[in-house]
Amino acid sequence: MLSQLSSYPIPRLEQIFKNFAPIDILTVTGAATASYFAWRILRFIHLYFLRPSGLYRYRAVTSPQGEAPWAFITGSSDGIGKALAAELASHGFNIIVHGQTPSKIAKVASDLENTYKVKTRTLSLNACDYSLTIDDAVNAALGDIKPTILINNVGGIGAAAKRVYDPLVERSSEEIDQIFSLNGRFMTQMMRIIIPRMTEPGVVINVSSSSSFGLPWVQLYSGAKGYVNSLSIALNTEMYATGRDIQVMAVTPGSVAGTPGFVYATGPFIPDTRTISKAILNRIGCGRPVLSPHWFQAIQELVFKYTPPTLYKKLTANILRDMKAIEDKDLAQRAEKHD
Repeated sequence: MLSQLSSYPIPRLEQIFKNFAPIDILTVTGAATASYFAWRILRFIHLYFLRPSGLYRYRAVTSPQGEAPWAFITGSSDGIGKALAAELASHGFNIIVHGQTPSKIAKVASDLENTYKVKTRTLSLNACDYSLTIDDAVNAALGDIKPTILINNVGGIGAAAKRVYDPLVERSSEEIDQIFSLNGRFMTQMMRIIIPRMTEPGVVINVSSSSSFGLPWVQLYSGAKGYVNSLSIALNTEMYATGRDIQVMAVTPGSVAGTPGFVYATGPFIPDTRTISKAILNRIGCGRPVLSPHWFQAIQELVFKYTPPTLYKKLTANILRDMKAIEDKDLAQRAEKHD
């Protein structure tokens, strides 16, 4: 049989395509390309406008004591974290509020209890402290609670940084350690401690940033957020591989009005903290381990993703140079007022 098959001549490529006119090949290629982009657009519309949130799956989970499910949110005394706490409380979740200042987290917890009639607990920990061992404090805050949701929201540039935009070579050793602790180490330790105690199904949301693509003058923050994305992908796969029904995902918001340090003009395409918190929770269960939560910022990310590297370098350098100039001017004006 093989000898018979070997006797047949193998057609050459030019023989295969000789009966296809160039117009036919172009038509097929064009149709395939159009179909692909149509599919991408429809998938985008479904993800951001039609698909219901998967939050309901976790809202139905009760604690061993028969209580409503608990959500643990780091950095929830301000900004996005505070808005996420309010949004989850409005859906009936009990909340563990984390922050650095005891009076602020106590006020947030009290407001949640009074407004949404939920239970709260608090945890005061400095996420910038890279020498801190947090196991005992976290376990004490949890007590007998088995959280259903963990949101690692805390992040920033740390108290040691005098500027947001600064060359790496001008940053101090303490700045570097604080930025990595605040944006990487702390959330990693939180997952190490809390994931073994979580109920199933459960979800871990790591709040990353659109700056994870790599931006000058915020290089440490940007690099740390890239770590958050990669770790989230790895852990999401690890949960699947080990048979745990826990989804791990990273969300990459861009500029958000109402966050600490936000000094730029707001607009129709810059969401506030409540809008972005709703968007984050609406992406739960979508199946993507890393994504932008807001539709307009997702479009911006796509543009940057497919921008040629040389052009991307020029664009980001110019944009970040302008932002650095704004900060430099603001710091100079403040210095003049103090003189």
